[in-house]
Amino acid sequence: MPALPRLFRGLGLGSLAVIVALGLALPLTARASGTGKGEGSGVQWLRMTHADFQEFLHENPQGVTLVFSAADGTPLGREFHAPDLSVFLEYGSDNERIRGKLSYAPGNQFCYRYPAYPDEFCWIYFQSEQGFMEESTTSDETDFFQIIPGNLFEQDWGSNWAQRFD
Repeated sequence: MPALPRLFRGLGLGSLAVIVALGLALPLTARASGTGKGEGSGVQWLRMTHADFQEFLHENPQGVTLVFSAADGTPLGREFHAPDLSVFLEYGSDNERIRGKLSYAPGNQFCYRYPAYPDEFCWIYFQSEQGFMEESTTSDETDFFQIIPGNLFEQDWGSNWAQRFD
């Protein structure tokens, strides 16, 4: 039978059992509260609720803009969330612009319907000390985002910004 490392030799059997149990439980706790993707990063991603997201809207009655990026930081797009749950999405290499509507679906899913697309797009949002992340409920797509108070489209283009989404 191999000898214990010197650090553990003075500990009783009960203490060793607690150390082993903690060592096994910590990774499971991080994985269960996170997304299951990017394991080993050490970041604990907590699932956001509808109330969590609505708090951002309540604190910013003029709306918020989500600015999306890939894991490597590559910009993906941005989406303005108006107080009436209307959304204005600009995305892709050609900066396609579409209007849509956010709905809060069961299971704290954030679902988006754009008239240009037949299917609804649903996401689960997560938060950590590093920011925000979304996972698609229908594919393996994962994006990261920042929540910026206000309407970045209006800041960039002026008061007629919404016409760019027609």
